[in-house]
Amino acid sequence: MPDWVHCATNQQVDATNTASLLTTHQAIWCTPPNLHPGGPGVPAADDRVWLVWRNGHGPVLLGGGRVLPAPRHLYGTDSLWTNPDMDGIRAAAEALGYTGGSAMSFIRLDHPQILPPPGFPPAAGLGPLAGGPSPATPPQIAILNGMLPLP
Repeated sequence: MPDWVHCATNQQVDATNTASLLTTHQAIWCTPPNLHPGGPGVPAADDRVWLVWRNGHGPVLLGGGRVLPAPRHLYGTDSLWTNPDMDGIRAAAEALGYTGGSAMSFIRLDHPQILPPPGFPPAAGLGPLAGGPSPATPPQIAILNGMLPLP
């Protein structure tokens, strides 16, 4: 099972609202992989994911957990949830400032560990991070697991 870093940016919402969706719905907003062909894809069920946020000042760690399987195969994966899978998730995300309409999708985490705002810890040393999910490198795993151990 690979480990992942999901990097959220201020292109959608701020760190507090990104963490809020994880707190209230165990969810991370995620663009379907077919919208960015050739990208790394999305985590699969039971993969570990650390959620970081960056705004140009360096990443901060918001939380993490293990991916829950989605109730149906969608967008070429078994790990993306949409509003029909969890009623109200899209409205909650839109209220926080997310966009994407009816195709909005999410990764959900089983028993997520969420770090409290506003003091999200800096996650220095992760290197360049693309927006969205990316497979974690061994140095990234060492840094993130040292900050927030995920079973």
